[in-house]
Amino acid sequence: MSKPLKALSESQMQLLCDKIRQSNDATPLAKQVVLWMLKQTQGMTKPVALGFPGILHKIGCQTAIGVHDMNSCNGGTFLHEFLKKMNTTLFFSSYGGIFLHASGKQQKSRKAYIILISNQWCLSGKETILKYDPEAIAAIKV
Repeated sequence: MSKPLKALSESQMQLLCDKIRQSNDATPLAKQVVLWMLKQTQGMTKPVALGFPGILHKIGCQTAIGVHDMNSCNGGTFLHEFLKKMNTTLFFSSYGGIFLHASGKQQKSRKAYIILISNQWCLSGKETILKYDPEAIAAIKV
């Protein structure tokens, strides 16, 4: 049995949110999505994932690029390193591709993106799957 994750303090969560808000490596919408997801982690103790299929594909792409660029050593945010210094095992990642969905005997494929706050680079089955909430995301100040 794995031990529970230690929550970040309120001041650490505020620093992390400020770091994301001040980033020049993501669009305002991408930052809103990331900040909304961050709120769902209960102080970085609960892994979460958000999928962007079909009509949400463009928002997913924009968010995935923002997550990548905020983590990248070519950007200025260095989010992954920032999280390491906070001693949390959760981190941001994203990936996209063509996903197959089996529906009866037919297989449908569609482009989609997955954004994660997890201790895994890909979905592990331990993440809470979030439902995209455009109103709540739009209410996030950046």
